[in-house]
Amino acid sequence: MVKLTCAASLLKYIIFSFNFICAIFGIIFMFHGALTLVKIGEIRSFLQNKHLDDASLVPTIIICVGIFIFIISFLGCCGAMKQQRIFLETYSICLLVLVMMQILLALLIFLFLEDINRDSLKSFTKMWRLRFMPDNQMMIDMVQTSIECCGSNNMDDYSFDRIPLSCCKKNVDACSKDIAFPSGCKLLLKNAINSSGHTISYLCIITAIFEFLASMMGFLLSSQIRKNHGKGRCCT
Repeated sequence: MVKLTCAASLLKYIIFSFNFICAIFGIIFMFHGALTLVKIGEIRSFLQNKHLDDASLVPTIIICVGIFIFIISFLGCCGAMKQQRIFLETYSICLLVLVMMQILLALLIFLFLEDINRDSLKSFTKMWRLRFMPDNQMMIDMVQTSIECCGSNNMDDYSFDRIPLSCCKKNVDACSKDIAFPSGCKLLLKNAINSSGHTISYLCIITAIFEFLASMMGFLLSSQIRKNHGKGRCCT
């Protein structure tokens, strides 16, 4: 193992710490991507449109990015501690590629979020107008249970109808306005889509910042290892 100066040795441990943080972000990406994929799966049956079909690819990509982040970060920790130049430089280049991918993903989410919102609300409104059809009511019940909403705008949309059990918490025998979910489905559906989109975009940007810094420090540590190769200076 190459002997390092005190500054290079400190840099090695900083890189280790940065990669540990990035690995945690990778786990968060995987968890949030899986959660978003489940939510999309619950409501996609009534939102039959191209944008939602495309949107189902986003959480899958996020999960893959999370796995890639975790693996690269784990290997970065090992590379920093073992002081292998080739490994550090390869790791740093991979991080730069990953940074560009995450920035692109964040931009795509911001660009298509409004389209997904518009088409989702349009599809739900159409479904609500035809809610007296058994299949449509079943799908509306699924949405109301999933995001805890009641009616299209609010519970008053059921003023001439019996409020369904899907408008209330589980394990109730009958649902009334006193215990029904207060918010309408269109509002909560829009909020859920916006929340997921913004959370993923901000995660991409924040993680990309950490990864860019870790990449630059990886190149710097590789340079220090080259300069100190064969020298006797060291710092434990």
